[in-house]
Amino acid sequence: MLKDVTEEKGLDMDKEYLRKMVKDHEEDVQEFTEASVKASDPAINAFATK
Repeated sequence: MLKDVTEEKGLDMDKEYLRKMVKDHEEDVQEFTEASVKASDPAINAFATK
């Protein structure tokens, strides 16, 4: 990811960084959602479903 972002300059670098961050956060939300459904540990499940 760093290489992709640093290959750009100025505003293009900012846009590429934001694209990467949004994609990463969307993946994190998906993983969190899946974990909240599949968690076998009651404490994790309780936290994830708040």
